[in-house]
Amino acid sequence: MLILVAVIGLTTIVKAQSTLSSWPNVPGMPVPSSSLLAIDSLWFAEDCIGAMALFRSGERIARERAIADADRLLSLKVLDSEGRAGWPYVQALTPAAQKCGEAGSLDAFGDGTCNPPETPYMIQTGYAVACLAQVAMMTGDKKYLEAATVSINNSWLIGFENATCPGSYDYFYSYHHNDAGRFVRNTNAIMGVGLIWLFEATKNVKYRERALAIAKSEQCEIAAGNFGYFGFSDKRYVASPQRESRRIENHIVHQIKFLQLVAHKFNNTQAKTDAKVLLNAFLNCKEPHCRPNNCSAWAIPADCRVSQNIAPCMDLSDSRLRDSCLAARARFPRMNGFQYYLIEPLFVPTSN
Repeated sequence: MLILVAVIGLTTIVKAQSTLSSWPNVPGMPVPSSSLLAIDSLWFAEDCIGAMALFRSGERIARERAIADADRLLSLKVLDSEGRAGWPYVQALTPAAQKCGEAGSLDAFGDGTCNPPETPYMIQTGYAVACLAQVAMMTGDKKYLEAATVSINNSWLIGFENATCPGSYDYFYSYHHNDAGRFVRNTNAIMGVGLIWLFEATKNVKYRERALAIAKSEQCEIAAGNFGYFGFSDKRYVASPQRESRRIENHIVHQIKFLQLVAHKFNNTQAKTDAKVLLNAFLNCKEPHCRPNNCSAWAIPADCRVSQNIAPCMDLSDSRLRDSCLAARARFPRMNGFQYYLIEPLFVPTSN
């Protein structure tokens, strides 16, 4: 697909020969009209893992949606200056890229360093790998698995062992040296999601062991009382540990889902316990920044009170959350791919 991006002042116009208006339709899973999404690898990755969740629930038409997403991801893959494959930030002059003055460039931490447009990011790469591995298993097409495997292997050393605690692993935020030594918990967990699905597709134990090392990192963060965005080895946390440890954000759901997958796929009871601790912290946050409207980045409702939020659906084995989940699903029968991914039932009630 040919994509043309024209920049006029601070406005980006994206023109594509094929837009999302022709994307395979799945009931209850609308396709946004934004033309920017036609070049956003994160949107396709999240849409794909949501479509796969629906497919497993019995929505057979979601199969074609997941395949279409996976094919688009193959076309959006990039190589960085060292020839390492992965998936980039959206290749347009978005508001976040305007500070760098170049489409696709990003100052990830607001420190004045701009990563070039071809930089792969762990968020985009982790979810892209999760998509491709699942579609590979569903279709038997090796091209998806090859792309996923190459990207994971190319990014294998972009992080630290034992940075959080013995036995842990933490990926950096991106492939670029600007982000070396930055420990963002949801970013690490997202790479873990990709590794879990790649292990399922390949049975290569090194992917399982790396996913478990990421889970170990989360275990140690939680044991230390850190519920914030940054890991406690990150310089931002070190500079203000009391504030950062309390900075519960909407990003925490990435970690919850990762830990639930670790528990479900590997029968890991510690991960299941840690997921429940994080979900409880999110749903019952009393910090000022957790007041309504702060969850709009991932939740459907503008008002993020628990009764109107899909987060309770993440653990249906907890009877206290079921009524809230049912109310949220009744109010919001249409969701995006990421939201369907979050609420795919892994732990369901054993009795009424």
